[in-house]
Amino acid sequence: MDEFGLVGAMAEAVVEVRDEDGDLAALQIVLEDGSALLCTVWTDWSLRTDRRPDAALPDYLWPPESYTRQPVTGGGRRIVALRPETDEAGERFGLEVEFEGGHRIAARSVGGELALT
Repeated sequence: MDEFGLVGAMAEAVVEVRDEDGDLAALQIVLEDGSALLCTVWTDWSLRTDRRPDAALPDYLWPPESYTRQPVTGGGRRIVALRPETDEAGERFGLEVEFEGGHRIAARSVGGELALT
């Protein structure tokens, strides 16, 4: 399932977004066209996934200077698959992204916190 139109796109960068306390706030995948996919845990503990027109942080991660970006593996590779994970009620709690070469990263809501594997 590719509701975001990302399969086949080149990931220019894959980054962890961390708050000023060092806590993981989001996973951001920046594409070669400058757009980005942002994954974060929402107030209902679901995984919010936003396709954005640019790599700027959204208003709900404010102020932007309170967040840092740290690269993780995956940048410079083409996205070959997206695998959303939902609970029994149909709410998304995870998204696995597979890159060419077999590399994968998954963002999941675990107890209301974002976890990357």
